[in-house]
Amino acid sequence: MLIHNVHIMWLNAVSLNRWWQKRHYGHLGVYWLLVPMLLLCSASPVATARATPADTTTITWYMYDLPPYHILRGADKGTGPLDFIYQQWQTLLPTYDHQPVAVNTTRMVREFQSDKDHRCITSSFIFPQSKDHWVWSKAIYVEPPAVIVTRRSLVSTFMKQYGVDIDGTPCQDCDSRIVDFRKMIATQSLRFGHFEGRIYSGFVDALINDKIDHEHVISVSTYAPGEGLMRMLQRGRVDYIVEYLPEIHWLSRSNQLEADRELIALKIAEHHALSPVHVGCTNTAWGNGIIEKLNQQITPQFRALVGQAFEPWLLDDFNVTHFREAQSRYFDKSTVVPE
Repeated sequence: MLIHNVHIMWLNAVSLNRWWQKRHYGHLGVYWLLVPMLLLCSASPVATARATPADTTTITWYMYDLPPYHILRGADKGTGPLDFIYQQWQTLLPTYDHQPVAVNTTRMVREFQSDKDHRCITSSFIFPQSKDHWVWSKAIYVEPPAVIVTRRSLVSTFMKQYGVDIDGTPCQDCDSRIVDFRKMIATQSLRFGHFEGRIYSGFVDALINDKIDHEHVISVSTYAPGEGLMRMLQRGRVDYIVEYLPEIHWLSRSNQLEADRELIALKIAEHHALSPVHVGCTNTAWGNGIIEKLNQQITPQFRALVGQAFEPWLLDDFNVTHFREAQSRYFDKSTVVPE
């Protein structure tokens, strides 16, 4: 590259020198101007390299292709709660060039183990695989405990076989809408739909990982896997899935399927884990600098705005209250930035 640049400079100088001679400035013309330029180029290869694209001002933002969190296509594009968060990051970091890249969880797990710099993710749980290569902000919001989603036609059967009362006592005729996930996932006649790489915290992850290779556990890793699982559930290809509240209503809100009429959520007995969500960047001087800037902006007021972006996707008062209680339960006790 250096030799090529010098060659171009020489050709330009020859052309300029002919013009110079025509103006009667002598035989040496402008060649004397080229000498210090050539010396500068040969003596300063590092300076030449640094003059190439300014990567430090570009942020590659990974975002999960997971409606309604990020809505990356269709009439509602850009209106998800994580889209709102991404838009805030753009506003708070106005001097950077922001480049969005849609990913699924499987791809993101690979990115978490990569040494490439200048990468961030708009919002995510902290995956164990990210420990050595990524740094995380203060929590932006917390996901309430994930729930089991099934078809309404199966609720009566599930409650009779796996129902649990609010005090944890097994029951067959209670209306608690709480079920024993340990027993359910151990039942091979029930088809459990799972999206590859998803984490739910607490004992739920351990149970899923223990059964992940069994035939009755069906994993998907396509784009928008949550949406795909909802369709599989409605069409009878799986009997239940584990999901978070906003995704339960996505299909009906987007006028794709009558999800809310056909599907119902059941709480998982003994599953009370709250899952904090953070913005992450590569664990370098550059990435730590980005996180430091964002941490200054993640305040109670900012979190309130994020909550307002979420609530339209929760649909009913029960779920809105559930979401608000989770925020209060977590942030009233925790202000720790993860290491």
